[in-house]
Amino acid sequence: MTTGTKRRRVIRGPIGCLVVAFVLVASLFAAHAMVAGRRGQQVVSRGRLPSGFPVIVLARTSPGVERVAHLVSAQHLDGFLTEYPGHSFLIPEGREWDVVSQLKSPDERFTGGLFFESFNVERLSPGRQLITVNAPWSTDGFNVGRYEATDTEITPHYIKRGGYMFEIPAVLVLTLSFTLVTLFLTAIAEWAWLRKKRS
Repeated sequence: MTTGTKRRRVIRGPIGCLVVAFVLVASLFAAHAMVAGRRGQQVVSRGRLPSGFPVIVLARTSPGVERVAHLVSAQHLDGFLTEYPGHSFLIPEGREWDVVSQLKSPDERFTGGLFFESFNVERLSPGRQLITVNAPWSTDGFNVGRYEATDTEITPHYIKRGGYMFEIPAVLVLTLSFTLVTLFLTAIAEWAWLRKKRS
């Protein structure tokens, strides 16, 4: 009787460790796949711009001076447009590098913690552009907003976000949840098997 008990413990020890390791690895992959799958594009509308949606606005900081490019986060857009009424959403043709240099020194009152990374502009027709702006909160992520622009208005297409600051907490929580659920179900199955064997 004692020998059988010892043998069962010796067998269950290594197998139990392997089961736990397998569950942890499988849960990690499953959690990462779920988070990566949710990292796709989010379609937005003009009436519901999500916080952090990046917009480039050209405005005069004082009367009579040339318009300067500003990086503005969606939650501060109305306030910015009110403060600078002589604005435009169009990127001046042939002056993309000037816009880049101006966006590197933003007015932090309106950025919402974003910093400029890059932008791309496509001319759709005279007075109409398709603009894509990447302005993340940290260097290891991305926060990409795409919108159509005219001189006076924008029509958002989507926002796309990702990076470690978004993924690590979600992956850890999902991994822990998957692991606990799997181990719980495994313990129930083992208890049922032992009960059936004893009966």
